[in-house]
Amino acid sequence: MTSAIAIFRDMLKSQIGPMIREHGFRGTAPTWQIRSAYGDYGSVNFQSSSETTHEQVLFYINLGYTPQAWFDFQSNTTGGKPKRGYEFLKDRLYTDDEPRALENQRWSITDHESAIETARRVTDRLNQVGLPQINSWLDPSNRIKQLTTFNSDLARVLILTDCGPSSELDDAIKALKTGPLSDRQPLVDQVVRWVQERTVNS
Repeated sequence: MTSAIAIFRDMLKSQIGPMIREHGFRGTAPTWQIRSAYGDYGSVNFQSSSETTHEQVLFYINLGYTPQAWFDFQSNTTGGKPKRGYEFLKDRLYTDDEPRALENQRWSITDHESAIETARRVTDRLNQVGLPQINSWLDPSNRIKQLTTFNSDLARVLILTDCGPSSELDDAIKALKTGPLSDRQPLVDQVVRWVQERTVNS
C-alpha cells in the first residue's frame, strides 16, 4: 500500500509543480520561487507538519516575499544564499477565506482520491488568493506601503536603501542606531557600512 507521504510527494511533483511553473515560478518541490524584474523574490513553499504519519500527511502552504536588498544583506551576512525563513514578508495560504483560524491553515491528504481533491483545492486557492498576494508583494509601487506594516528598523533601512538616498533613509538609519538593535553595535555598524557601499554603487 502506497504511503500518504509518497502520494503527497507525487502530488507536488505531478500536479502542483507544473501549475506553479506555468505562472513563471522555478524550482522543485517543496519550494518554488519567482523573481521580478527588480530582483525581488516571491516563493511558495509546502511544509509538512510534524504530525504527519504514513497514513496522513498534514501540511501548510507558505507564501513569501524577499526584496533584493533584504536578500543581498542576508546573503552577505550568512556567506551564502539565504534559506527559507529569511523572507521579509510571509503568510500562509488558508483552506478558506474565513475564519483565519489555526485549523484552516493546515491541509491534509490520506490517499490518491484525497490527493486529487486537495490538489484541485490548492490550485484554486493559489490562483484566487496565493499568487495574487505574491504579485502584490512584488509590485514595486507597494514597497513603501509594505514597510508601514512591518515593525522592523532593520527592514526599513534595507528596503529604503534600494529606493536611493533620501531623508526617509537617513531617518531610518537614525532609528536603527537608537532603537531595539542599538545594543547590537556590530550588527548596526555592518548595516550602515552595507548601506553606504550600496548607495555609492547604485
